[in-house]
Amino acid sequence: MLDVVVASPASPRWLEEVTTSLNTTDVEVALVRNTLVWTAGILLLISSFIGVYLLVNMPLTKDTLLYSNVKLD
Repeated sequence: MLDVVVASPASPRWLEEVTTSLNTTDVEVALVRNTLVWTAGILLLISSFIGVYLLVNMPLTKDTLLYSNVKLD
């Protein structure tokens, strides 16, 4: 989808991934990432619905911030 090319040569200071010490496969990593994405999406959706519900049902009468009794000159 998006091709990124590194223009500088590889530095010897770069760390290489060691796949022998960890027993995780690409499928397991993809499953964890997919689960995290779905969980975050569902939480954002639920919080958006709660926010809209609270804004729609907010009482507007006698709100001190909207209707102050201070006379402006």
